[in-house]
Order: sequence, then structure tokens, then C-alpha cells
Amino acid sequence: MLCSITPLRRLHSAAPFATLTSTLTLNNKLIQHHVPKLQALAATHSDPSSVLFSSASSTSSTSSTDTEEHITQKYSRCWMDKYGHTHPTSVILRPSSTPLLTQFLLYANNQKLPIIPQSGNTSLVGSASPRSSSELVLSLDRFPSKITLDEEEGVMILDAGAILQDAIDLATKRNFVFPVDLGAKGSCMIGGNVATNAGGIYFNRYGSMKSNVLGLEAVLPSGEVLDMMRCMLPKNSTGFDLKSLFIGSEGTLGVITKVAIKVHRKPLSNDLCVFSCPNFESVRTLEDRIQTQLGSITSAVEIMDRGVLELTKSKLNTQVPWELSAPYYVLVETMGFDPQTDRLTLESFFEKSFEDKLVIDGVLAQDQTQQSEIWAVRESCGPAVNAAEQSWKYDLSLELKHWAPFVKTVQSSIGDQGRVVLWGHLGDRNIHLNVVSDLRDVDLAEIIEPDIFDNAIKVKGSISAEHGVGLAKAKHMPKVVGENVLNIMRDIKRCFDPNGIMNPGKMLGNEIDN
Repeated sequence: MLCSITPLRRLHSAAPFATLTSTLTLNNKLIQHHVPKLQALAATHSDPSSVLFSSASSTSSTSSTDTEEHITQKYSRCWMDKYGHTHPTSVILRPSSTPLLTQFLLYANNQKLPIIPQSGNTSLVGSASPRSSSELVLSLDRFPSKITLDEEEGVMILDAGAILQDAIDLATKRNFVFPVDLGAKGSCMIGGNVATNAGGIYFNRYGSMKSNVLGLEAVLPSGEVLDMMRCMLPKNSTGFDLKSLFIGSEGTLGVITKVAIKVHRKPLSNDLCVFSCPNFESVRTLEDRIQTQLGSITSAVEIMDRGVLELTKSKLNTQVPWELSAPYYVLVETMGFDPQTDRLTLESFFEKSFEDKLVIDGVLAQDQTQQSEIWAVRESCGPAVNAAEQSWKYDLSLELKHWAPFVKTVQSSIGDQGRVVLWGHLGDRNIHLNVVSDLRDVDLAEIIEPDIFDNAIKVKGSISAEHGVGLAKAKHMPKVVGENVLNIMRDIKRCFDPNGIMNPGKMLGNEIDN
């Protein structure tokens, strides 16, 4: 049984999680004490490669490439080198099967050892980063990655270790569209995509992961395997929808091991254009017309400002196939099942937008090559920001009327120490507001973050549209969701993870593993 039955009125006075073998007190000697036992578990599953251990004095690994430095950099630090630790001691668990993963979790739970589930390690908020060397990283980089597709039902079954790009490629090959597509698709894994409720460029048409997951399997810290894939049909009203608790849970409840995802029939038409807009008011009007006049054939509505496009040119030498003559650029992609009519609809919309002086320039892709060139520009926005001397990234959901004031406020607060550049998913109100600076010795986060998060909350926006909460935003959760709602979330975690070993400190804050 997951947890004892407690009257709801008593939940908030329930005892805190059992004290972990804390990240503050678990020392290197204790870590070394557990390593042989973990290696013995791996040996019983004929998988000695599943335990990596490095310390200041020794490195136990499976190949010459798995050096102490490699282990620390690959697993103990995030890809931005912003979250994680640099201590030479690290324990990395890399199970290649669900049974071994189950044994690792059960051992850690019995010993009260903190576990950090890690998928592709592409998080922007520290969701998969250990806070110290005392936390054991459970990586899925050796986990099964099988993908199967039931074409009649349009259901794809994926192991958690499957790479998102492989899922997209298989769907495309079979004339389907995978519902989630994002910049890190070449390295992020399905388990992590579901655990963070990934969105991406097609949210406007297909929704996030939560809208498309039909079932999943997860392993709890107790070693219990929850099979929530017994019915993978879209209409199923049989009790609580437990799978939804794991979608967006960031590894705080258990480890997702398998997923069933709805894929969609590939449309017969696919067209793409970019509009150059003279001001943000024209962007707002254009977006409204896109929804009302293009309607159901709209698949993506993206925005980029001139600042981020100039950055793609200067930092990445990106070839932008249109003149940078306006402050904002709106990318519109359409998909449908009547190629001739769909193309005429977009061309008519394109011409009318010019006639009404909503836009001052634009390009309409004539073939697949030109479409790829346009999408390459959009997908280079993130890497261009990363290439700046310093950058701070904010993933917000805001009503359109608040976008321009937010940008103005942030730019005013940082002055000439940096500049704001933005892009985002205009159709679903997700703005990626970024601050870049050529100065090495300033930390603009101290200036930006108190106001940017508080202001987003004040206007009933979200401080995390699709990147998650992780370490970066956990302290803001009481303001975001309210103390009573946060307490219920902690109670739910307590049911699944009474010892508080799963990704402690992430999303729900440090209070839960005190």
C-alpha cells in the first residue's frame, strides 16, 4: 500500500518526511560503504557497467572514457554548467533494465539515500542536477529505448530511454506527426519529456505531453511498479487519473520507465511564412487574425525579435533569409488535408496582412528547402543566446498585453549592463525572455528575478511555461500556487515517497526533505 489513510483535515499536520541520510551529512566514507552493495546488485543482473563511482583517490568505471572528470562533467553538472556540483566523488547508477532500476530504488529507499533521476540532462532549471556529491544520480542513458507504433490506433509505445528525435523520425517515416518537437530533441529522452510535461513548437495544435500521454509505467521508491497502461484508449473514465500526477512531477514521485503517446496523422499540406511586424500592437492583431482566419490549419505560431536574430547572425553565422527591417518577426506554419485550398488560404492571408498594413515585409516558403532554412533560423535562437558571454533565461506564460511592458521593465532594470532578446510560442502565450550581456563580472539575476517572477504572478501568468520548476524556481512555489495547494502537493509526494528520497529539493522546495 502506498500510504496510510489519513483524514484530509489532518494531512497538513502530518509528520515531515523521514530524515534523509542528508546531503549535508552523508560523507565520502559513507558513499564508499554503499558502492560495493550497489555493485553487487548490478552483478546479480549481469550488468556491472551500471554503477560508476569516482572519488579523489580512485575511479571505478567501465571504459577508459569514463574518467573521474568525465563522470563529474557529464552527470554531476548540468549542460549549462550552472547547476550541480564539482566534487570529485560521484556515484552514478545507470540501469539497463526495469528490474535493476527497481532494485536500485529499493536499496536507496531502505538506506534513505537521495536519488536524482536524470534523463538527457537538458534541463534549464536544474531539475536533473545533484546538489552535492551525496546525492546518487540515476541516469537513463543505458536504459531501454525501444519504440513501437500501432498505426491503426495511432499509439506509440516508448521506453523511457528513447531519444525524442528517434520518436519524431519514426512517426514521420510512418506518415504520422509526433506531438512534441523542441530544440533539445537530439539528446533529450522521452522519460524526461514526460516528467517535465514538455511543450514545444506544436503546442498550439497538439498540446503538451499531458495532452497526448495515454498511459505510462513508473517505479516507486518502494520498488513497486505502477502499470498505468492497461487501457491506452483516449476515452477512459475509471477512477483517479494517476498517470497525470507523474507528468510534470520532475522525478519527485518515482521514475517513469515506459509511456504510451498519441501520434497524429501526417497532414497532406505543409506551408510556412514569416511576417515582419512594425510594432507589438501589430503582432497582437496579426495573432488574433491567425486564430480566426487560418483557424484549424494553424500548426505553429512563433515570434522572434530583431535582437535575437542579430545574435544568431553574430554568434552562429546563421543565414537569415529575410531582411532585418522590423522589431518583430512572426513565423506561421499551417498543416491540413487539402493542399490546394490550404495554400490559397495562406496566400490570401499573407496578401491581406500587407494590404491592411499589419506587416511591412514577409517571406512565403516555396518548397521544403526554404521551409527548412526558416525553421533553422528559429531553432538557432536558443544556441545563439547560449553563445553570449553571459545569459539569463526566463520561460514565462503571459497574456499578450503584458509582453511588451515586461520587456520594457526588465530592460530598464538592467540598463546598459545587458540587453533583452526574446522569442517564443506566440500562439500559446509562452515567451522566452532572455537577458544577454558581454560583461563577465556581473550577476544580473539578482536584479532581474525578484521583479520578473513577482510581476508574472501578479498578472496571473506562469513563471514556468514548459521548462519546469527544478532548483531554479522552487522557492517561488508558495507564491505561485499558494501555500494550501503546495501543502497538498507535498502530501501527495509523501504518499508515493514517504522517505523523501526522490529528487529532494526540486519543485516543492527544501521543506519536504528537512
